[in-house]
Amino acid sequence: MKYRAEIDGLRALAVLPVILFHAGFESFSGGYVGVDVFFVISGYLITTIIISDLANNKFSIINFYERRARRLLPALFFVLVTCLPFAWLWLSPNDLKDFGQSLIAVSTFSANILFWVESGYFDTATELKPLLHTWSLAVEEQYYVLFPVLLFVIWRLGVKWMVTILSILFVGSLGVAHWSAYNSPSANFYLLHTRVWELLVGVFAAFFLRYKNHLKSDPANQVLSFLGLGMVVYSIVWFDDTTPFPSLYALVPTIGTGLLILSAVPKTFAHKVLSLKPFVGIGLISYSAYLWHQPMLAFARHRLNEDVSDSLLLALCAISLVLAWFSWRFVERPFRSKDGISRRTIFGIAIVGLAAFISVGQYLNATDGGLSSLPENQTIVIEREVVVEKEVVVEEEVIVDEEVVIEERVVVEEQVVVEEQVVVVNQQLVFSRFIDPADYVTKRHTEIILKEFDKSNDKEDILIIGDSQSQDLVNVVFEAELDTTYEFSSFYITARCGVLFVEDRSGREGYNPNANCNSNSFVNANLQSLMSAADQIWVVSRWYDGDVEYMEESIINIRSFNENIVVFGGKEFGSVSANWYMTNDIENWQTPILKESDRQIFIDLADRSDSIREIVLSFGALFVDSQQLICDGLPFCSNFVDGDLISYDGTHFTPFGAELFGSKLKAAGENTFLNSEK
Repeated sequence: MKYRAEIDGLRALAVLPVILFHAGFESFSGGYVGVDVFFVISGYLITTIIISDLANNKFSIINFYERRARRLLPALFFVLVTCLPFAWLWLSPNDLKDFGQSLIAVSTFSANILFWVESGYFDTATELKPLLHTWSLAVEEQYYVLFPVLLFVIWRLGVKWMVTILSILFVGSLGVAHWSAYNSPSANFYLLHTRVWELLVGVFAAFFLRYKNHLKSDPANQVLSFLGLGMVVYSIVWFDDTTPFPSLYALVPTIGTGLLILSAVPKTFAHKVLSLKPFVGIGLISYSAYLWHQPMLAFARHRLNEDVSDSLLLALCAISLVLAWFSWRFVERPFRSKDGISRRTIFGIAIVGLAAFISVGQYLNATDGGLSSLPENQTIVIEREVVVEKEVVVEEEVIVDEEVVIEERVVVEEQVVVEEQVVVVNQQLVFSRFIDPADYVTKRHTEIILKEFDKSNDKEDILIIGDSQSQDLVNVVFEAELDTTYEFSSFYITARCGVLFVEDRSGREGYNPNANCNSNSFVNANLQSLMSAADQIWVVSRWYDGDVEYMEESIINIRSFNENIVVFGGKEFGSVSANWYMTNDIENWQTPILKESDRQIFIDLADRSDSIREIVLSFGALFVDSQQLICDGLPFCSNFVDGDLISYDGTHFTPFGAELFGSKLKAAGENTFLNSEK
């Protein structure tokens, strides 16, 4: 097959937006369409090879799978092996268990099915999954298993019948995809049957070029290729997470890609752009770049508790390209050569590698992410030194003016007493009770997002709006069983977008102009309708210093929809987190450990809460100081209380913490904002 530089340039146009989209940059809100571009390219290239071999009676299914194994598996194995130590060091047991399940799914070509079962593509939790992106590899791998066989079976029917059969598949798949986009969006996004039509766009392009060749009209090629390029770019810039996808909307980037394949011939503007050396260079390493970027972003978010700056995100994107070049140069290229590595060797590596990753995944899954490897019960002795002060009266004879005088003085003696405390800790029980952020932290919140209030009951309607702290608060009200008296709805706004109802926040400290905030803001028609319908609006956030100056404007705008507002302050428990407990001596579990940096966190939190409280109260709204409430009026408290952890990461509640806070919130608010009368 003749090499086409513009195809590599098209790969670059696909992979860069995907990387930047996963990094969270708003300018690339439709960057996920890069995957659809890849599907079209893959359909075109694979079909071109197959029909060429069929036409020359050279087609072999073994040869086909050998080429796929050489192309996909070595780089994939390299990335997976590199991910393992970081997963072991940085992931909590629950996340590590999920990672193990991902390893199994990747190795059995079923990652798309796993992630469909777990969650939607645009859910918050997906940002933390290192192998999320492998869903698209699974789609292609499933396609590779089925399509060559289908093409081989219908080949003898002739071109017209083949195109007719494939057209029926195309229309059926597209129809199901469009229906599922509105009725079953998660399955629609991940599964093969709603993606087949995108691959078939490339298939039709391959048939056209083999039997019709390129268009002979230069003006037509110029116009069509320019149109195709515009369609792809338009999708990247203007689509976002609210666009039903894949649906008829997906025709824009896929048909655009098809037009580029068909008409981006030399001398056209599109060909000149896509054939530029930087685009071609990135296109050559695009597969490895796609493999590297998501693990790097996810591990960084895990390590930094999702608080990753724009500069670091950009740096990680750049590093992923560097790593991509390395793996392309030293892993991909050598394994593609049949001269250096035989068929037997490549199949042997594939079988051993897949079996090894399945085994590792099974171990992580069976041990609950290494949780069961912890001793069930461990007896420890904690020694404490107690200093006891004792006053002793000492008498001395002193000669004064030749007279003997008895003088008394007090001497303080210190006595050190060593006390021993025997503590029995069930490590498995402790960790199993709180490390489940993907399921526990977000589950209830997700269930009631933008839930319509039932006005036929007598319950007071409360709308909770906020960042991940709102997920916490939803768990709090359920743990306190407030849902039996009140009806709750929720809306999530990412921390990077800021929980502020303001038009312009460009002057805010930490402002992120590139964050994908189109649908994560107060400017949402469904949200505003609920704000008007609610009896109360609870606004909660971790809050940052840059939020304070916008607080007044935000409250004014919220009050235009509803005057009954309760603002919750932030909460912190320092750097003593689940990961900290996993890597430190068990005797330290029983005592609060505060670093100097932690002390400053609490000072800043108290100052920020005081400023917000003053603003909130000036509008006649209510303010709940979450930190003082959970810490019984103190600026900080231990993260470990009565044998249980309050927070798993220093700011988000464990089930125990949510229950504890819920009981205190219920008691504090029963005479104010928590009343059951409409």
